Amino acid sequence: STDAPGAIELFSSDEVGVPLVFLQGAAGDVSPDSAAHGDFQGTEYVGRAAARKVLDAWERAAPGPAAPRQTLLRYELPLEPSRAAIGYAPGEFPENGGAGCGLGERHCPPVEVDPKSIVCIPLKRRPFRETSVEAVQVGPVLLGTLPGEPTTAEGEKVKAAGARVAGVTNVLTVGYAQDHFGYLLEEKDYLRLGYEPYVSPLGWRFGDFIEGRLEEAFGQLGTESPPMARPTTQPFTPRVNTPSEGPARQLEATRDLQRLEAAELVFEGGDPGLGTPTVSLEREVDGLFAPVRASPVRWVEGGPDIVLFYEPSPSAVSAPAAQTRLQRWRAVWETLADTPLGRYRLVARGRTLVGGEESTYLVTGNAFTVSASEAFASATVRVSPSGQLSVVARLAPNPSVRDATGTVVRNFRLRDEGARGNEGARARGGVVRGVLTLPDGTAQSVELTWDAARSGYFAAGVPVQSGPYRLVVAPSGLQDDLGNTNRAELVAQFVAP
Repeated sequence: STDAPGAIELFSSDEVGVPLVFLQGAAGDVSPDSAAHGDFQGTEYVGRAAARKVLDAWERAAPGPAAPRQTLLRYELPLEPSRAAIGYAPGEFPENGGAGCGLGERHCPPVEVDPKSIVCIPLKRRPFRETSVEAVQVGPVLLGTLPGEPTTAEGEKVKAAGARVAGVTNVLTVGYAQDHFGYLLEEKDYLRLGYEPYVSPLGWRFGDFIEGRLEEAFGQLGTESPPMARPTTQPFTPRVNTPSEGPARQLEATRDLQRLEAAELVFEGGDPGLGTPTVSLEREVDGLFAPVRASPVRWVEGGPDIVLFYEPSPSAVSAPAAQTRLQRWRAVWETLADTPLGRYRLVARGRTLVGGEESTYLVTGNAFTVSASEAFASATVRVSPSGQLSVVARLAPNPSVRDATGTVVRNFRLRDEGARGNEGARARGGVVRGVLTLPDGTAQSVELTWDAARSGYFAAGVPVQSGPYRLVVAPSGLQDDLGNTNRAELVAQFVAP
């Protein structure tokens, strides 16, 4: 699982305290709302927001039957020898499927077009010509799986069909299951064209066809299962793994850092064909390093905590026939404002191939220290008509950073659900001490304390004057409740009416 579903699994498991599996439903015409957060930060926002809902549902859930009846029915669907299985007449749709259907046609507002007018790019024959749907019943709950991205309309059809099964009170549509044939659209939706039909290779009849087969599978529950078609087997030659230049080892030292910076473990591992390495985080406790658990469930291995890059030299593109490669991997652990202080190390495990011999490896990176951040970089000051001074302080902005290929290479983590990355996360807790210069030129020392209910720092009794106010917070004049501070002087101005 990746993207929004993976984030929902990850953070929901943290909140509940047990591993959870997220099943994607009829989401072909639904997108998660990331509240203007982008890239990985948006994914984390969705995961955290959903996790609170999942925890609430978990706490309100009531036990069901002690031993509910469980049934799984797999319904194999051969798609050979032609598109006739889906319901197309000869010549009505490309025999092996089509892509780019409706290329160049745009209608605003969208209208249904004549299928005979649709032009598609024919596809080559695929080696595997089957797919499947499944009906899974656990007591009164029925799950129906579909091999693609069903829209809300197709999902409603699945629910209506499942509701007719005896003893079923809840029906769940599960998309993206076992296979993927693009968007599963009703015929009338497909014939409006657009992006979804463009990337759906089996045309306007496939959505209703596959939903109909799932409805047939529902009808078979409680009866003898239908015979299952056997997939055709095709010869397969796996890619040959390229040996590493040398044994697995750390290539660059990991430096000490402050919170909000990133630690990197750069190491030589093995060819990705041997398996993706796992990288875990360990923290020193009483002189011994032990794996960090972000929660009772999650080890800090992957997820949003550690991001892994494969950077071989030479690359497979520049030297596809290389006899050996420097199998360079780079693991990035990005810290947050509340990361516990202390000494850490990153540890990589995987498989490598050196000199014709395959083996496992363990690369233990050097220890490094995480200290408090000095990254508070800006402040906004206001004076109310009643003489109350308020300050909102922010960390340095952390918008996603991309390389020349468009890949996000820095600023993965969400620092503040209520602030975009280009705004900077807000300071919370602690105090702000500074010198306030009034419009009449007089200056006074001020100390503002944190008010959680209003999410800001406040001080009362400031003279109310028309004109510019100026607040100067000297280095280390801001201290949040985690020990983070400002390295540079903060200057904020406000003109009162």
